[in-house]
Amino acid sequence: MRNLLSTIVKIGAIAAGLALFAGSPSNAKLVIDQAGRRVEIPDRPQRVVSLAPSITEIVFALGQEQLLKGVTSYSDFPPEASGLPRVGSYVRLDLERIIELRPDLCIAIKDGNPKATVDRLQALGVPVYALDPRSVPAVIQAVLEMGTVLNAEDRAERLVRDMRSRIQRVTARLVGTGHRPRVFFQIGDAPIVSVGTKTFAHELIGLAGGDNVAAG
Repeated sequence: MRNLLSTIVKIGAIAAGLALFAGSPSNAKLVIDQAGRRVEIPDRPQRVVSLAPSITEIVFALGQEQLLKGVTSYSDFPPEASGLPRVGSYVRLDLERIIELRPDLCIAIKDGNPKATVDRLQALGVPVYALDPRSVPAVIQAVLEMGTVLNAEDRAERLVRDMRSRIQRVTARLVGTGHRPRVFFQIGDAPIVSVGTKTFAHELIGLAGGDNVAAG
């Protein structure tokens, strides 16, 4: 009980400091994220915390890694991400640690990060922009939206053009190919977990000419 009370008091104190640090942003914009929520975010975020490894990769790909003040476990690509402060795993976020980093923006995964933690961050005055990358088009849209949020629109457009070009090259090579190798894509081992339909990985397997054995 004493540890719990200590944690609550500590979070409260940090949150109060965060409120003074963040204030009511005079240069803010209202956006709608991929979860369909209206979120007020800074025009020019300066202290970003990434709540998933994939988000960390996109921030680096956009050339905005200097904004990152915290990332989740397994954010190890590119290698430079390994030296950034950790805020727990994307399914078990460390709320206290996130608040200590004084973010002016957190970027989350809609169905990956715990909703309770996301809601708590917002209640403490930390804007949380959620992405929902369930398909290749949704991933492309996520890159474009992050380019807008992080003021890297030109870089995002170039990334998307490259992604589309690579997809076209792969699909062109598959024309007239009859054989589709059966693919098992394992993402967990205790228990063994694979990917079903309506997932990004399933779509990638199909685009690459494979047949997902776990489809269904």
